[in-house]
Amino acid sequence: NFIATSVAANPEKLVGLGTLHPESEDIKGDIAQIIALGLKGVKLHPDIQAFKIDDYRCLKIYEECEKNGLKILMHTGDNRYDYSNPNRLLPILEIYKNLTIIGAHFGGWSIWDEAPDVYAGIDNFYVDCSSSFPWISKETAYKIIKKYGADKVLFGTDYPMWSPKSELEYFLSLPLEKNEIHAIILCTTGRKTSRRCLPMPCFSRRRRSAFSNSFKAVETVLVVLWLRAASSERVKMTNTFPSSSDHSERVE
Repeated sequence: NFIATSVAANPEKLVGLGTLHPESEDIKGDIAQIIALGLKGVKLHPDIQAFKIDDYRCLKIYEECEKNGLKILMHTGDNRYDYSNPNRLLPILEIYKNLTIIGAHFGGWSIWDEAPDVYAGIDNFYVDCSSSFPWISKETAYKIIKKYGADKVLFGTDYPMWSPKSELEYFLSLPLEKNEIHAIILCTTGRKTSRRCLPMPCFSRRRRSAFSNSFKAVETVLVVLWLRAASSERVKMTNTFPSSSDHSERVE
């Protein structure tokens, strides 16, 4: 309800997602509530919520989301566990071809070299760049975006773990073409209307600040959802994250 109320108060800035867990006794009812609240998709974090993507109990989630046109934003990848790695997700993408899934962290947190080779070219799969830049070089980030194609990449920050302003500035420092930046930004904000990208001038300091503020608002919604998902945490995650305030630790 909090998410729906926030979106209703800021419809031009926010897109809200609900969250689900495969142990729910009424997945269909949960999804009906998400739709009734005006939310546009579902956020899942298999590694925190402690379920495997291809667990048979999850199939009802995918079936109902596909049927109702709800997108799924999903944490993907972790070399410490086997909840959300490509071997788990690929069969789902093949079965539910009309279900759009967005794989966070370029489709594979900590397995950035592997994920693009597996997922690139899959029609119903998109990625975001959240919680990736601190661990990979700019050259690697550039290659990953090129591998997927800019029209399949969304900008994300994992706020409040990272500063939206710093993440955006880092993203804009990559040697991407202007039309590629344009495609990623418009895809993220929901204003992308076609696969054809239009030229975009370089961002001024003022425009960068405006984008940062907009993304910060969206990421605020997502972090609330993440906290709700984390409330059912069953796996104690090892803290391997650099300080969000110290971007000098980024891999260059």
